[in-house]
Amino acid sequence: MTRKTLLSVIFLVAISILLAKPLLASTSTYYAFGSENLPQVTYTLTITIVGNGSVSLNGTGPYNYNDVVFMTAFADYGWLFHGWTGDLNSSANPGMIVMNSNKVVTANFIPGNTLSLTVMTDKSIYGVSDTVNINGSLKWVPGNIPVTNGIVAIEVRDPHGSLFTIRTRPTGSAVGTNWLVNFTALYPCDQNGVPKYSFKPREDVWIYAQWKNFDQINAHNVTETIVFYDPTSAAIGFNVASGTLSPNSVSTVHFRAVQIVDRGVIGNFVVYGSLLSAFPKDGGYPYCQEWSASLSVTSSLGLSPISTSRSALLSDPNGTYSLIFRFPSASVPHGHYNIYASTYDFYYQVLITSHTSFYLPLIGDINHDGSVDIFDAILLSNAFNTTPGNAKWNPNADLNGDSSIDIYDAILLAAHFNESG
Repeated sequence: MTRKTLLSVIFLVAISILLAKPLLASTSTYYAFGSENLPQVTYTLTITIVGNGSVSLNGTGPYNYNDVVFMTAFADYGWLFHGWTGDLNSSANPGMIVMNSNKVVTANFIPGNTLSLTVMTDKSIYGVSDTVNINGSLKWVPGNIPVTNGIVAIEVRDPHGSLFTIRTRPTGSAVGTNWLVNFTALYPCDQNGVPKYSFKPREDVWIYAQWKNFDQINAHNVTETIVFYDPTSAAIGFNVASGTLSPNSVSTVHFRAVQIVDRGVIGNFVVYGSLLSAFPKDGGYPYCQEWSASLSVTSSLGLSPISTSRSALLSDPNGTYSLIFRFPSASVPHGHYNIYASTYDFYYQVLITSHTSFYLPLIGDINHDGSVDIFDAILLSNAFNTTPGNAKWNPNADLNGDSSIDIYDAILLAAHFNESG
């Protein structure tokens, strides 16, 4: 067979095969690869924190491709949010990131301002005839920036742990009025609740007080305190009422305060009311500024009424507060008095407290060892017949506070000899 004949045969065989079977291309299957056919890929978001704070996310991982995650930073008290770094460089809060790979984001917090509350007395040791001066400050630190619109609760406990006095004092004159819990009324009255501002000696005095929880949602624990100051600024008594106040509700007290007139003192008495979450020594703080009401004890009833008001606020731009009182002339416990001060940062919801104390020695306890004995008599003898400025002057031996150590001090020491506390 010639070459030409062989090629012709091969051509005819190929044609016959093609005619007998369809083309392979006509039976091929084509695959379209869409996103729904790809293997599922998820990503992780790792949050790290530098400083003191926390981060909240709008959803927990793992995250799908192109998921959007919002991150909100919350600084702890005394710290400030200072931006995001890592796979997100931004100062926006909340921050936003698109998940197209595994991400690591750092929330940065830096130290910021915190409230500093101080409390102190002008002396560490007082006599029964002394005036106690409590003072302190409320400032942002660092920087010592005065807080001129704050309120501070001051609680004084006697050596037995009993309440001696409690007040709420402002740190300036710009005190707000939109308190969640506040007084709506405070005034002296008769036994029927009728307002009355002038009384005769030994006549019964009644006090009416009403306060309200203006919070429409939450109940609040409320401790109401009313203290009485006589014309010498001596704390002579108090009333306390505690309970849970429901949302948008009121509470009242109406009580007989005979201790104001039993002593027969003539002059202007003042009633001070405070509303607190609890006593400062127990972690409480003031809800609102102090209210006060004045009444007169006179030998006649011809005086004009004195209206109820919030207590007088002395303008003090330095963020300081003060409280002055005296001991009543009646016998008072001797020993260490504790002072608890508190305020509340409503923005950060943080309680700020401070504490100090002073000592009220026994009359005649010149060396302050807790007893009146021969050692005190020796000290008084050594300073006898001296006045301030004398080399032998001993202020602790001036028992009656008349700036002279003499027979009258010796008589007081003898009257309390062998006492201890």
